[in-house]
Amino acid sequence: MSVKINRIIRKLRETSSLFKNVSEHALSRSLQVFRVIELRETESMVLTGSEENDFLVVVLGRVEVRPENGPPVTLTPEDTGRKPFLLPRLPGRTFIEARDDSILVHVDAAMFDVLLILEQSLDAAARETGLPARYLAVARSSRLFQVIPVECAEAAFASMKLVDVPAGREIIRPDGMVEAFYVLVEGKAEKFDLSPDTGLLERSGELGPGSRFGEDGLLTGKPATGRVVMLTDGKVLALEKDDFNRLLQRPLVPEVPPPVARAMMESGHTALDVRLFEEYEMEHLPGATLVELHELHGRMASNSQQTPYVVYCRSGRRSSVATFWLTQNGFSAVNLVGGIQAWPYEKEWE
Repeated sequence: MSVKINRIIRKLRETSSLFKNVSEHALSRSLQVFRVIELRETESMVLTGSEENDFLVVVLGRVEVRPENGPPVTLTPEDTGRKPFLLPRLPGRTFIEARDDSILVHVDAAMFDVLLILEQSLDAAARETGLPARYLAVARSSRLFQVIPVECAEAAFASMKLVDVPAGREIIRPDGMVEAFYVLVEGKAEKFDLSPDTGLLERSGELGPGSRFGEDGLLTGKPATGRVVMLTDGKVLALEKDDFNRLLQRPLVPEVPPPVARAMMESGHTALDVRLFEEYEMEHLPGATLVELHELHGRMASNSQQTPYVVYCRSGRRSSVATFWLTQNGFSAVNLVGGIQAWPYEKEWE
């Protein structure tokens, strides 16, 4: 990781309340998707809106931001640390001019929700299973977690098993079906790949802690063409094929549109906000109870299961995860389609 990216990550976690609980590892991967913008003093640019309300965070410096249909505002890291600047949806545009040398991060709102879900699911699974979070973090960066529905992320982490593997154990064998996705967490292994020149297996490298293998086989369902064998005694985290296939199916989550949700709230349902406290402070549904997603397990366990809930977040993604967990644990809950950004009625703020 470059010194510049390290600096951006450190400043994001220091100044932005939304990112303070996101791990450095997760942020380093997210910055490959989020747009890092560097502007020299007096430089300007135009940002085009997106399908969702993406937001802007100032990491360093000072900028003047002028929405196409709104007054200009000057932003510093302290300003967006308390409340990120929401960008307009398409076709709106935002004009930005740097007052000092500045670094900004344009955050993809949809990716931000997925980032929080995976982080919070990882933490919950680590507490539930006792597996070190650093091991699960390596698994999290696998392509498998791009195809497993986010509602199943916690179950996927919790399904991983820590397995002792002795020296000489062949974990992936050529022409054999891949039975699991593996993360090497202790020990060393060597990898052999099929040479395109000779058609024979040739040693292609040594694997150490943090190496992943088997994901291609699970994703394609095809026999392996290479070989992985342990050089020393070690340990691997394994997500078995049957568990992976089970987790691929998106669970059914009861959902309601805003008009139905409003009627349910007027008839006794409690609005349950599972966003971050900082998001809740910006705006929330009338009378909503805040339980951040990562606190759901501990907080809701002591609450009455007789209370029916309308669960919401910013877009409906995090609340879909929360609704799935609640219904699986005996609560009466429905997910608000589109989240608070689709709510056309009155809102409250702190």
